[in-house]
Amino acid sequence: MHQTAFESEMNMKRFLSSGKFSLLLSISVIYCISLYAGLLGIDYGIHWDETFTTKYIHNVIHKGRLLPTTYYYPSMMYNVAIVAVSPSFIYTIYQNAGLYYLNSYIAKRYESSKSNEQDNNAPDKKTSVNKLKEIQYLLFYKASQKSTLLNIRTLFLILSTLSIVWIYLAVYYLRGNQFESVIASALYAFSWEINYHSRWAVSDALMWQFITLCCLFIILAFKKESKTYLYLKLSAISCGLVVGSKYPGGLILISILLATYFLYKMKRIDRLYYRFFILILVFAASYIASTPGTILDPGRFLYGILRAKDVYKSGWFGHTVNPGFDHMARIVVFFSTAAFSRYSYISLLLFILSLTGLYNVYRLSREKADRYLYTTIFIFPLIYFLYLGCQKVMVIRNSLVIFPFLVILSSLGISFIAQRIPQKLRILVFLGILAVLSFNIYWLYSSAFSIKYKSDMFADAYNYIKKNQHKSIFVSASLREYIKKSDGKLPENVFIKSSDKAQYSLLYYPDTVNWIVVKANRQNYILKWFGPYEVNLKYYPTWNVPHIILMYKKNTNELVFEEDYREFLKKSDSLKK
Repeated sequence: MHQTAFESEMNMKRFLSSGKFSLLLSISVIYCISLYAGLLGIDYGIHWDETFTTKYIHNVIHKGRLLPTTYYYPSMMYNVAIVAVSPSFIYTIYQNAGLYYLNSYIAKRYESSKSNEQDNNAPDKKTSVNKLKEIQYLLFYKASQKSTLLNIRTLFLILSTLSIVWIYLAVYYLRGNQFESVIASALYAFSWEINYHSRWAVSDALMWQFITLCCLFIILAFKKESKTYLYLKLSAISCGLVVGSKYPGGLILISILLATYFLYKMKRIDRLYYRFFILILVFAASYIASTPGTILDPGRFLYGILRAKDVYKSGWFGHTVNPGFDHMARIVVFFSTAAFSRYSYISLLLFILSLTGLYNVYRLSREKADRYLYTTIFIFPLIYFLYLGCQKVMVIRNSLVIFPFLVILSSLGISFIAQRIPQKLRILVFLGILAVLSFNIYWLYSSAFSIKYKSDMFADAYNYIKKNQHKSIFVSASLREYIKKSDGKLPENVFIKSSDKAQYSLLYYPDTVNWIVVKANRQNYILKWFGPYEVNLKYYPTWNVPHIILMYKKNTNELVFEEDYREFLKKSDSLKK
């Protein structure tokens, strides 16, 4: 039956007056703010791991190979890339009459053979082969275009940003508190670290998205008694996609099996070992569907796994750290000073609030059901943190898997404090949260605009020198040339030799030959930089987009500069003669 206008109006009023409308509106606003900032900065330069994806697409075009040639990462990143390029590739084929040409050729041949007459209009085999080669060339040209790479990044960004939605719903079903849901999702969405990582056409942010989705299904398994086992199976499917994105994320399977055990103890499900078997089977099927090369190309798969293991065991240039306490301490420093906000004091405040939220979780876990649920959810970040701490390589995109759990804890900490202060003072909490989120949104867009509308980094660096005449600064060659062209002479606080005793160094990235030895994950190593803010250079100092970087001079003694390298080459040539 069709609804009358009156019934439709009443249904709309009920929807608007219910919490569903405000829930949908708040999710949409938070998601769109984060997504638009990501899109503004989508053309950020070159990411070293994106070559895995682009090479795979080229192999599909040239060799018709549907499986990746490497398994250093699983195949979800390749699957997403293929989905991203498929519409434009199909249109290119259609535009050049590729499929139509072949179909008409087959149809005409069939008609000719049936009538035993020669069809002079049907193209010959050579023409068909040439046409296919032409289409192949056009597809390769299309795959090499910048617009194709940006389309791939856009799809990665859209999918990765879905973590915002899953976090919102996870907190909503976990706590039934929309205020906490908004805070948790907003803290995640407006984090600069999360936003710029989500632009990358690599597997990390995809893994976070599937992990948050997996946790949402685990929460629903506890909360929805009539569909407990269905949500457990959905969490197993999500877990398969987690491992299909990046292998270490498979540790979330521990949470799924633990949830199954707890639900068995609560008598929500029966036949425990049978349930274990089915869930592991569902997980395996989901993973194999995402990365079929595991069984179809075992040689390359094993080589990729061993290669990745060797890197994290032996070290990776400036990202090498001491496993154990040193690595764990650096992860904590990152989360407490950078992950929540570009502004270290805000980040530290929110990190402390997450510890308060951890206490709140302990307080809320007095009932058996709650204790089981919170243990299931928060055991994963603990295990993952310990796993990361045992590695010899620290790349912060690996650590950010833990961040969704920290924002959930931080929202619980804020709620805990808000509930325990006088009602008249609660407005101060709301204003404080609003200020924090406003600062984070401001930096989100400020950094995105620095990518889209690039300023003159040489002019910015020179203005810094003029404003800080009290600082003695060694300046690398390219920047010195710019200063001479601008003013004709160098300021008195500028030093021109890398051997001079200056307090600071201003380095233009291409001037530094041995840049690969620059250390990552140090808060006071790179002090400031000029140029686009597409990444946090303190944690990615070898990012291959030009920047001018301010460092303490004592930290640059191990680097080889352009003029020093030229002198070395001259001496080498004279010795040879």
